[in-house]
Amino acid sequence: MSSNTTGKSILFIAHLANDFLSARMNLSKLLLDEGWQVTVVVPSGKEVTKIKAELPEIEVIDWEYERESLSIMGSLAFMRQVRRVIKDKRPAIVQNLKLKPNIFGTMGAYWGGNRNISCLVAGLGAMFRGNDAKSRIYRALNLL
Repeated sequence: MSSNTTGKSILFIAHLANDFLSARMNLSKLLLDEGWQVTVVVPSGKEVTKIKAELPEIEVIDWEYERESLSIMGSLAFMRQVRRVIKDKRPAIVQNLKLKPNIFGTMGAYWGGNRNISCLVAGLGAMFRGNDAKSRIYRALNLL
């Protein structure tokens, strides 16, 4: 799809395709009914096929990444991909779903020129209960 020209577009960035299916699929249906262009960036997997089958009007951009990885190179690659998508699609709103998209998706969207960014904060229990290095890093980044 080409870049948005109507101004009514949203980009969802999800940590898992199931997160999008359970938390934002109904909203996407409503937005489509109201004439919005809906794009979702989700990790590759069988759930991507389900999203495409249920709502073929949604553009799905799937990406490869390791959920548990703290790889700096992987995170930078993800931010670059988000920036490219932002520049290409020019969405009115970027909504990140869960921890990694909240951090790295926000940075990529910001660097891509979008300042209308919304973050869904969910599943924080594990982050705040944990005292390992990964949990402490995530806590610090979310408090920025």
